[in-house]
Amino acid sequence: MEKKKLNCWLRFTTKFDKSVQDKFTKWTAFVSRHPKKIITIMFILSIGLGIGFLNKKVENDLDKTYVPQDSVSMRDLDWWSDVWGSPPRYLYFLLETEPTGNNALVKGAFDILWEIDSFLRNLKVEFNGNQIGFEDVCIMNPITKACVEWGVFAYWNFNRTLMDVYNDYYGVVNGGIDIITGERLPYENALGGVERNNGNITFVKAIRTYYALSNAPEEKEKCLAFEKKILDWLADFDYSSSFAIGYVTGRSIDDEIGRSTGSTLGSVAIGYSIMLIFLGVTLGKITSLLHSHFLMAPIGVLSVGLGIISAFGTGSYFITWSNICSILPFLILAVGVDNIYIIINNLDRISSILSPLERCQKALSRSTSILMTAIIDTLAFLSGTVTKFPAIKWFCAYGALCISIVFIFQMTMFLSFLTMEAKRIRKRKHCLFPCYRLKEKFWIDVDTEKESETEIEMIEKEKLADNEFITEKEKITDNEFITEKEKTTDNEFQTEKESSDNEFQTDQEFQTEKETTESEQEFKKEIFKETESTNGVSLIDNNEFIDLDLEESSVPHHIRMQQQKAARKKKQREQKLKKQGKINEKDETQSTISKKSIDSGSTIIAEIEEEDYDVDFEDLPFLPRFIEKYYGPFITKKNIKILIVIIFTIMFGVSIYLSTHITEGLVRKDTFPLDSHLQDYYRIRERYFDPEGRDYYLVFETGTPYHTLYGKNAVLETASKINESKWLKHNIENWYFDYLVYLQATYNGTSFLDENGLPQDPYSFYVVIYDFFSQRQYMHYLLKQHVLINPNQSAPLDQRIIASRMPIYSIDLSNSQKDVESMLDLREITESSQVDCYMFYYFLFLTEQFVIIKQQTFQSIGLALVGLFVVTIIFLVHYRIAFIILITIAFIDIDLFAYMTLLHIRLDVVAYIVLVMSIGFSLDYSAHLSHYFVITPGRDNNKRVIKSLSVMGLSVFFGAFSTFLGVLPVLTFANSNFFRTFIKLFYGTILFAILHGLLFLPVLLSTFGPKYIDSHKRKK
Repeated sequence: MEKKKLNCWLRFTTKFDKSVQDKFTKWTAFVSRHPKKIITIMFILSIGLGIGFLNKKVENDLDKTYVPQDSVSMRDLDWWSDVWGSPPRYLYFLLETEPTGNNALVKGAFDILWEIDSFLRNLKVEFNGNQIGFEDVCIMNPITKACVEWGVFAYWNFNRTLMDVYNDYYGVVNGGIDIITGERLPYENALGGVERNNGNITFVKAIRTYYALSNAPEEKEKCLAFEKKILDWLADFDYSSSFAIGYVTGRSIDDEIGRSTGSTLGSVAIGYSIMLIFLGVTLGKITSLLHSHFLMAPIGVLSVGLGIISAFGTGSYFITWSNICSILPFLILAVGVDNIYIIINNLDRISSILSPLERCQKALSRSTSILMTAIIDTLAFLSGTVTKFPAIKWFCAYGALCISIVFIFQMTMFLSFLTMEAKRIRKRKHCLFPCYRLKEKFWIDVDTEKESETEIEMIEKEKLADNEFITEKEKITDNEFITEKEKTTDNEFQTEKESSDNEFQTDQEFQTEKETTESEQEFKKEIFKETESTNGVSLIDNNEFIDLDLEESSVPHHIRMQQQKAARKKKQREQKLKKQGKINEKDETQSTISKKSIDSGSTIIAEIEEEDYDVDFEDLPFLPRFIEKYYGPFITKKNIKILIVIIFTIMFGVSIYLSTHITEGLVRKDTFPLDSHLQDYYRIRERYFDPEGRDYYLVFETGTPYHTLYGKNAVLETASKINESKWLKHNIENWYFDYLVYLQATYNGTSFLDENGLPQDPYSFYVVIYDFFSQRQYMHYLLKQHVLINPNQSAPLDQRIIASRMPIYSIDLSNSQKDVESMLDLREITESSQVDCYMFYYFLFLTEQFVIIKQQTFQSIGLALVGLFVVTIIFLVHYRIAFIILITIAFIDIDLFAYMTLLHIRLDVVAYIVLVMSIGFSLDYSAHLSHYFVITPGRDNNKRVIKSLSVMGLSVFFGAFSTFLGVLPVLTFANSNFFRTFIKLFYGTILFAILHGLLFLPVLLSTFGPKYIDSHKRKK
């Protein structure tokens, strides 16, 4: 069969793979020469970079972190703030009777709210050496010069004496007006859980009152100090057990989110400790004081921690910090622990026959997948930075920086310690006390000692002639070979051999002997590399070997055992290849392996190789042997593979269905601690007041021509459509309509009005309006600043009114779907208006996220998957592997959507972050296995998968399980639904990633994976 050539892409990827391995090998050599210097430099660097974190810019305001800043609602909020000023800092007090089920309109309930009111008005706070009171921080009505307040007391004009006089509470409330000013008062402002009989209110379950504080930047610190005193007093406030109180201040949300983060950090610290202990236990070997890696656990965590500190310090110069970023150290540690397991596991798989440097080089060359996962994790985080949500953008920017810098620290500081660890093992030092040299009886692994005495005696009785590397003939040949190789070129060597040996007359014969000799000498050269001088072989810096006295008595037992095993391994290999006809029949000692091309689309070059320096199967720990002997062969059986594919396909189909039922949007109370006073506030509000409706405003912007027929028709038509909307209560307070009615009532039948009911003189429209607002029943429009009149009398007519607003209450919009639909329908009405207007509700920006969260999530996931495919198709050589990885990750993400539906987890900023992160984290549990599959030689994909599972499966599982243990305290002790949701989703990511990585992926690789491409031998 004619061998097919590799196509251009495979030539590039195999060359790239070989180049990466070579770079890792050279870098390891460099690090091993300067480990202490590198450790010192990286430690100092981490301190220098980490200092920058002390000056980080912090932003935790809800409207500036979890809301797209270029959204329509934020544009409207900015316009509102420019005209009416920033929304005030509210003090809300809600009272319910749920514990007893009594009526809330009773004197006992009012007494509690009056006591709070009295405390506010008499409170004095020390600030910058001055005493400040309520009047110093409240918003003053520009006309009445009184503090702005609303609520149930408004029916009595905030006068307790009047309430005592007019104590028919239901009679006053059903009147619906301020008994002093006559202002109409929507009951939704003050009453919740209302029950009616014949249109009259007969039962009230909750009442509320609220005050407005200044939100001016220069007043912020003063308000914060005042609010702090209020919160401290309310925390100890003793009131009747017949009522429950919910309250919120302007600083409550920031304080409680910060407290939630602080309490969670304690849980994260516990998780770190558990991960560290588990890492130490799994890296350590109780059965071996020599080959245990107990100290590498804290060293590995230290390198990751210093990398995180450096990343945070670096990022603080150009990335804003939000409280949600505080969960990053735990997530980055999970990635770092995976890399630690991969590197050390590969180190342990390599026989200690090799020098410490060579062991580390081979371990790193087999661990190049950590570079791939670092790149993909970084790209996954970077894909999240294109979002419109600031908090997600900052979180992902810090995440990408952390992944990159932690990888650098692991390839410098941790690798330096790793080379020192390998040297410790070679020098037979204690795993916990590196200064203490172990006695010879501790040099051999327990697994090696378990070999039966019979086998040892049989090995020792083998003739030296049968052990190829210790025969006298080979000693001479070895010395000759080394000497000639140092002193002569290949041509000189060939000439000397031809003249001294008449047996090989032809070039072909000489070439055969040369290949044979070089093959044997290369094998022996590797076997004898860098043992201690007392062991019979000495290694010079330039890798020159000098044979010393190799009598068996001078060779320590552990070295002799390793040499005998290597010899037997080579002998068994040659016997096996001889039976398969892969050894040249002319010379059985010549290990010339016949190559066969594979006639398939993948065009794979197959060449059978044995890894002579891997630890023997019988010397492996129990779990790798179990995977290779039982688990791997089991899941690669044909029937089992079919069953696995069927199960995961069914899961995928069900997940697609469940994914269509996911809900969107952030619930505010989920961001607060479970024991926060805000929980009571939002519980009462959502139960009694939100169903009564939200206070919307129809806002007309500057430039509306109220005095023209065009403007009149546009304003009245828009207001009418809004009032008739199915989402609103048809109770709009239309000042413009009332003004037109006032004009008709006052000037009807006079020449003052034209046939359209407007003043003949346009200027008169804006003169008579002052008379209108002076009327008792209309005065509130001006007092509440529903109409802002331009004091500049020379301003153009269409700018005489700066802006106006018409309040209106909505129906119950507590359902997120109704919330979104109402916002879009009302926005459609205002956008179709002939004048510039919009619907405003302060928290409409939270509804805005419902509209774009799904689109933004899929956008970031799509970008991350594209980056994943590009990187994997380069690092994993073959496009089939990249497609298999892509399919596996897609399955995991769809399963996560279904998982969210089953656990009633909403698609919000938390889920957005985890779903984007899941691309990189899921790859961590798939890439290492896939990469080892690529570099594992052999023609049988089942055997290659089994080998990959044996080598990488345990590291992947331990990495996942350590993460599972680490997040358990956060899930158990986290005092916030926000972080609990985060951890639940993270658990889901780990669960589905490990299931797909250790079950579904091996089946796909063994069935559809390409054959082996030998990038090292291709040039031959």
